[in-house]
Amino acid sequence: MLFAPNAQGYIDHAVVLDWFSTCSDAISKQKSTVINWLANGGLSPAPVNLPDAALYATPEYLEQYFSDVLRELELSAVLWLVTYCEGRLRVDLRGRLKDTDFLAAQMKKLHDSKNEEFLIPLVDDGILDCWKSFMRHQVPQPQQDKCVHALGAIKSSIKLRHWLAHGRYWDAKLNISDFEIASVNGVLSKFFDGLAVAVSSTGIRELA
Repeated sequence: MLFAPNAQGYIDHAVVLDWFSTCSDAISKQKSTVINWLANGGLSPAPVNLPDAALYATPEYLEQYFSDVLRELELSAVLWLVTYCEGRLRVDLRGRLKDTDFLAAQMKKLHDSKNEEFLIPLVDDGILDCWKSFMRHQVPQPQQDKCVHALGAIKSSIKLRHWLAHGRYWDAKLNISDFEIASVNGVLSKFFDGLAVAVSSTGIRELA
């Protein structure tokens, strides 16, 4: 299974990026094949897996169609990247439950408040709030503000993931076009860099 958890127990975001690159390249090649086939009058045998949308379509329509296909692929990749983020945070929480530092105490209290692990929230009095409280109480300046800022920046990506995963049936009040895979990956990288700085500055358990 491509997106199986790694040795640490969560999805490897590098695998998601490689998958996105492979799929986007394949879609771009299919786009060129279809457009060239139609430009030649469609006289040669039809391309393999010719989409119904290509039949009798104009070049302009095909450009938009394949652009939309690539965009949906990108949003799927964004969903998987944020899934990696959540999985890593939850695996990290498990590892801290037997520790005795400030962050561990916050996470143990959160963990013990729920009957099932999957009920532990990520936002809204959840894991991210444990991290924020730890940063505000334990991490010195100037690292503190940088870490808190990186934490806050990820919340819109989590909101988008929730919207994508649960049917898109409401107004997410997000500018969806802002969420490109490169920008989301950058936000996640800064987020986990911020967490790593926070734990290293206080000498507690390293991030999962």
